[in-house]
Amino acid sequence: MNEIAALLNKQRILDEAVNRSGLSDFGDLFFDEALERLLTSLVNEANLSIEGAYGQYERTVNLLVNRLRMEEAFKTHPEIDNEQIDAPVIIVGLPRTGTTLLSRILSSNPEFYTLHWWECRNPSPFPVDQAQPVPARDVRIDAAEAMIKEILDAVPELASIHPFDAEGHDEEILLMEHSFYSTVPEASAWVPSYQAWLEQQDQTKAYADLKRMLKFLQWQKNQRGIHAKRWVLKTPHHLHFMAELHDCFPDALLIQTHRNPVETIPSLASMYDYLYQLVSADVDRHALGRTLLEKWSNSMNRCLTFRVTTKARMLDVNYLDTVKSPKEVVRRIFDEIGFDFTQDTQGHIDAWLDENQRDSRAKHDYNLADYGLNQDELVKRFQDYNDEFITP
Repeated sequence: MNEIAALLNKQRILDEAVNRSGLSDFGDLFFDEALERLLTSLVNEANLSIEGAYGQYERTVNLLVNRLRMEEAFKTHPEIDNEQIDAPVIIVGLPRTGTTLLSRILSSNPEFYTLHWWECRNPSPFPVDQAQPVPARDVRIDAAEAMIKEILDAVPELASIHPFDAEGHDEEILLMEHSFYSTVPEASAWVPSYQAWLEQQDQTKAYADLKRMLKFLQWQKNQRGIHAKRWVLKTPHHLHFMAELHDCFPDALLIQTHRNPVETIPSLASMYDYLYQLVSADVDRHALGRTLLEKWSNSMNRCLTFRVTTKARMLDVNYLDTVKSPKEVVRRIFDEIGFDFTQDTQGHIDAWLDENQRDSRAKHDYNLADYGLNQDELVKRFQDYNDEFITP
């Protein structure tokens, strides 16, 4: 424990980020308390292996290095702040409801800016040697591919749960992780006190920071000759903070995906279980299942209230519709945002579907009882949601 506490010391991590980057300006330090609470929870609650602790150390240092590099970029190129994030399409919903599938189908269309996994992990470009020719392919992609290989080599079962793809569309929650106001830590380690603290915090600055990071990435894309009309984003994280999301992106179209929680919550618990195994040899599966049930049922109830009390643009999409009739779902979305559904659009979707067959990955098996869950309680806790959105 002493070794892990010394490793995950906040000042040590901040100093290492400064040392690796050669920079010292972190910008707004609004993230400081969140970082402190996360590290304390990792040390005291996560039951990390020493290998897991080093993994958390490296990940946290890397997040801070990216912040330092981003701040330097904004100072060097103040025009970045002039980028406009107009009317994004943002997919929300319970985890395991087809958010990844729908977002990747949409992102196959070049009219959307899309957020790749490699950009999420390293939104700031790596330093380049001015004496060397500019590589044809961004070196961050190679780093991301190596990271994915390391993850799947350690826990191959994860490949059946989530389609890891360095160049595939992924979640902006990985950008929000850089502010330490995100649900990423609780998906990768047992950090209940950090999680409880986070749920009680004002998320306004975290969402402002997300918009700023999107400006940074949009500017980079424009520099590479990539221009689109609007972003397609997605993460179930937003379900916890719908009001803050809407305040930050008031012109967004919010697409809520729907699937029976009896299928989604135990699937999520299984995913977290395997992710925890990357850092800890001891996972309390029942505590994990109960925590996820409590968290997501409460957040869904708050979302239902948000939908009644806030005039947000929302579109509902059923999981099975995305699986069975993806082009019709995309057509509905395009109609809502005023995009033409052309032959090119259909071709992009068909090409993506051909290259990403679900049956190319192993089946994801999980059991409710393994996580202390039962069907009757799941139905009861999500009763209002089921009554409104889940067909009997």
